[in-house]
Amino acid sequence: MEDWKKAPQDTVVCESCNMTKRDVVKALASGAETVEDVIAAASGQSDRCDCKEDVQAIIDAYLPSIKSMKSGCCCKGDCC
Repeated sequence: MEDWKKAPQDTVVCESCNMTKRDVVKALASGAETVEDVIAAASGQSDRCDCKEDVQAIIDAYLPSIKSMKSGCCCKGDCC
């Protein structure tokens, strides 16, 4: 997937783990920050997943915004 931000929430990220984009974003919102943490939180099967590159791409796309929202910042850290 080229642009995970545009992908629907029910897009399958990993078939072997039965994990969707929604699962990954929920894991990030719950505090996961690494690929391993996200896969464990979202699927509980980190040893079987072959989706680490896609999970990292979603982390890169969403984690900065999630951190900004949690801190109360509205500018993604550009002015705070």
